[in-house]
Amino acid sequence: MATVFPFTRRALTSAPATSNSWTRTGRMATARGGFTATLLPGGKVLAAGGGDPYAIFASAEVYDPVTGTWSGTEPMSTLRDIHVAARLNDGRVLVAGGFNGGGVLASAELYDATAGTWTTTVSMDTPRSFPISTLLNDGKLLVAGGAGPAPDTLIATAEVYDPLAASAHTPNGLWTPAGSMSTPRLGATLTLLPDGTALAAGGISGNLGAASVLASAELYDPGKGTWSARASMRTPRTNHSATLLNDGTVFVTGGFDGGVALASSELYDPGAGPVGTWSAAASMITPREAPASVALSDGRVLVLCGDDPASPLATAEVYDPPPKDQWEPPAVRDSHPFAERRRSGHWRRHREHRPNRRPVVGGTIPALAAARQSA
Repeated sequence: MATVFPFTRRALTSAPATSNSWTRTGRMATARGGFTATLLPGGKVLAAGGGDPYAIFASAEVYDPVTGTWSGTEPMSTLRDIHVAARLNDGRVLVAGGFNGGGVLASAELYDATAGTWTTTVSMDTPRSFPISTLLNDGKLLVAGGAGPAPDTLIATAEVYDPLAASAHTPNGLWTPAGSMSTPRLGATLTLLPDGTALAAGGISGNLGAASVLASAELYDPGKGTWSARASMRTPRTNHSATLLNDGTVFVTGGFDGGVALASSELYDPGAGPVGTWSAAASMITPREAPASVALSDGRVLVLCGDDPASPLATAEVYDPPPKDQWEPPAVRDSHPFAERRRSGHWRRHREHRPNRRPVVGGTIPALAAARQSA
């Protein structure tokens, strides 16, 4: 899957898990925020769209971890910010939805990494910006929730993109409805479980001007195409991160509870009882709203950046799951690359749920995922 990143131009890559260090790498050609970064076949990373304080971009660029450099590639056909992106099983990258400066998008397009070109594909049924998404075991992409085209309105509907479905009118795939969640969600997480179902947890619901933070969770069953309630989290949270652990449990940490950034963590066991159970886990050293996280090859979880009550964070910490259930402080504190994040104009487009804060997706970081594979 892809990650929506904050406003930045600099980048870091991780070394293998055993080295516990960061290395400075090349700068992007364009400083951008709200873009997606997707790991391509062969280990390169595609950064697409986003914007700066003055404009939204259609441009894209590719990072080569071997040379540590970025190079331009063909731009998307549409200006696009806070969208979703996912690498499909055939290696192409699907980009869908988002915001173009004038409205919320339903359009979608496909990137061919070999040719370096984009092709327009069929649009989603519902325009949506900042939805949640995950690639299912059958190769289809599940997209749910987000902000809809009506002012201040969140949506609960979901849909699935099938890249193999084709017709004379839709030669590059097809979107079909995938039911509706019990409540609209923005700033939630969507995690694929080992049995092929997908867990949506937390977020905010209601109109953006009067939204409430959720503790509820629900499960999508791709075999039935339906959503069902699951046990609620111990703490309401939005803009948190969720990571699938090696034992099949889901580790959730950080976020925002409607008043403060959170350091608390919890674990979801999908096999405990009819609706699963949540249990408390060790709290982070630093409260973090909108952190990013990635499961390392040794089973630990790297959590980094985000916002604390005062400012953006440049620090990282590592969680060691049970039986240790403990956090390790960052071995390296490098203040320059991530601390240079600036709240751009587009940061305010979804600020209603918290003034001057914009949700940033957690989940897998492509450069870190590449390091995990090579570790």
